[in-house]
Amino acid sequence: LKQDDAFWDNYRPIDLTQRERDIYKMVDSIKEVPIYRTYEKIVQMFAMYYLEVGYFELGPYYKTYSFNEIEGNRYRLSARTSNKFSTKLMLGGFIAYGDKDNRVKFGANTMYVFNKNPRRTLSIEYKHDMQQLGQSPNALTEDNFFTSILRRNPNYKLSLVRDFTTNYEHEWFQGFSNTLTFDYKQIEPTEYISFQRKVGLDTLSITNLTLSEITLNFRYAKNEKYLRGEFERFSLGTNKPILNLFFTAGLNNVFQSQYEYYKISGNISHKVPLSPLGYFKYIVDGGIVFGSVPYPLLKLHEGNETYAFDKFAFNMMNYYEFASDKYISIYGEQHFQGFFFNRIPLLKKLELREVVSGKFLYGELSKKHQEAMLFPEGLNGLSKPYYEVSAGIENILKILRVDAVWRLSYLDHKDIDRFGVRVAVQIVF
Repeated sequence: LKQDDAFWDNYRPIDLTQRERDIYKMVDSIKEVPIYRTYEKIVQMFAMYYLEVGYFELGPYYKTYSFNEIEGNRYRLSARTSNKFSTKLMLGGFIAYGDKDNRVKFGANTMYVFNKNPRRTLSIEYKHDMQQLGQSPNALTEDNFFTSILRRNPNYKLSLVRDFTTNYEHEWFQGFSNTLTFDYKQIEPTEYISFQRKVGLDTLSITNLTLSEITLNFRYAKNEKYLRGEFERFSLGTNKPILNLFFTAGLNNVFQSQYEYYKISGNISHKVPLSPLGYFKYIVDGGIVFGSVPYPLLKLHEGNETYAFDKFAFNMMNYYEFASDKYISIYGEQHFQGFFFNRIPLLKKLELREVVSGKFLYGELSKKHQEAMLFPEGLNGLSKPYYEVSAGIENILKILRVDAVWRLSYLDHKDIDRFGVRVAVQIVF
């Protein structure tokens, strides 16, 4: 696509006709019309979340305004450098303000790409901002307009975090990579999420939680294909299992960190063809925490307090509902790809597709962690497995998925929903 006209004239087996040349000329002319270029930028902004202005990209636009119980109305300005600035170095940053807590939040980040294939990158990020602990990495971020309007509970479980992260990703060959990450965090308590410990008969407040940890990740995905940009890439998947292993060490007395601990975790995911019944996808995740740690350093199981469907979270579980130091979870999802609907004439024309899923979680929690920090009200260990199941329809208008979700255990917990409807935006090929 970067070759000039002389290259194509030389390698084209059949010369263009005059009519074809005129069409190319007309298309090139239209691209130079100011109103076309304006529309192109607007469409690109909605698709890619950023508005390109010369050497900068403003956005993502959906984080410009949001609201929650802690900050009230939250306003954010954010930007990053564009490919016109550099295809090797990207700089970014944001500043945000909440009119309820009257506090300014901010952050800055940079990424340098040493090589695109195999991928070798170095990233550094610092932010002083609100975070939702125990949130799925796939979930919509909290400073997001869509998250604000899709919430099913008031959002008061956020924590103010100073977070410095640097990581180096080294892909040895396509499908196998290591990522080395250093993470420094200072987490402040709130009136809703307190930090306290028991000393004798007294209960003492903890002003903040400081930790430094280093994590080594091994990722193996044979035959994985990507859609690549200059800095980011999107996985197109593979027909082989994808394996992730994480080894984490908490570093005591490093930058005033307060705890020494070790974590081992891993997950495996796979898409299995089951023609003519579509395909089956599963994710098995497990881990263990060594040491006595405060509850934010345990495995806070991924809840979801929005109406958005998240396959990497428990959609009927609340944040801060369950924690473990040993755990295993299993997620299975069967996509029937229209096996039943295609037998019904009217539904066949709509190209709707059926999907069912189930989630299982079991974990253990030692009482020794209460010595490091008292658990907040509502946070529990798992005395029995947690289950939820769903049935849904995908490929609605080509982009929507709607699931009915049932929670099948721990039905006596406070402020939980036994049934709910969840929506996701996804493109199914």
